[in-house]
Amino acid sequence: MILQEHNRVRILSLESSVGIHKYSRDLAQALGRMGYESTIASNLNGSRDCLIHPQLGNSTRSLWPAVSASRDSLVLTVHDVFPRNRLRRAWSATFQARCFREHQVVVHSRHSRDLLHRYGCNREIRVIPHGADLERMGENQRMKIRDEVGADGRIILISAGRIGWTKNCHKIFRLAENFPGYFFLFVGKIMDRRMRKFIDHRLPNIKIVESSTDQEFRNYICASDALLNFRTVSVGEVSGPVVMAHGVGTPVIGYNVGFMPEYCGTQDLLFPPTDSLERVFAALESDKPRLDRISEDSSTICSWDEAAKQYSSIYTQFSLER
Repeated sequence: MILQEHNRVRILSLESSVGIHKYSRDLAQALGRMGYESTIASNLNGSRDCLIHPQLGNSTRSLWPAVSASRDSLVLTVHDVFPRNRLRRAWSATFQARCFREHQVVVHSRHSRDLLHRYGCNREIRVIPHGADLERMGENQRMKIRDEVGADGRIILISAGRIGWTKNCHKIFRLAENFPGYFFLFVGKIMDRRMRKFIDHRLPNIKIVESSTDQEFRNYICASDALLNFRTVSVGEVSGPVVMAHGVGTPVIGYNVGFMPEYCGTQDLLFPPTDSLERVFAALESDKPRLDRISEDSSTICSWDEAAKQYSSIYTQFSLER
């Protein structure tokens, strides 16, 4: 248990940011198991009596100005080091520079830490891996979900989370017709009109699920044979679906950029970003036996309780200094 005077933490997050808000809920629950009184809020109002832990990323960019103006020392989890859009990057640069200079920064990968150093953050940056729930599913339940998906015995490749250009989802749609032996499952929010035009062209081996509960989202990933993550550039983000896939035992197929080399292991399949998706799927055709379930002792997994313990050491240090 923790000392009473150190046990109040207010996690700053926005419900509109689905991935970051889920991270906040999972972290709050893990901290609660340690004895913390952890709450989630969307602003800094009335926060002087507890330690504040903002969750900052591109989808929570509206929080940057208030956090940068705070006179208190804060613990910041930075999910995206900088915006992809250059205009937004210019707008946020001043706020981010102050945050990186004044507060304790936590990121999820060495890749993100290196990006931050290059982005001008010269102080200590803590790396705490993204937490995962270890939740293995029985084979009978997996088979039931696979039947409900309608894959008809084909290998299920899932793209989970935001369905958009940055993950090359449009290219996967284009390729689906050439690889009828695979069933492509897309679960998540469709990001833009450009993706809509590809989704309108549906094939028998494509299924789109735009809305699902957290548990259904996890079940789809668990029931699949592999999760796809074909980002070619990184702004420091760690993909929650990739972490979740490892937690439920599903291997990952993707490009070896950003955090992927750190988080992926021998049962994942990583390709250089110079390889076209046509080449990637052609390689998969000759290597299907490698899509084996990940064992529970995978080195890529950091449980939420382990992540919460590392945060606790930071909280205690800050509480003693206040």
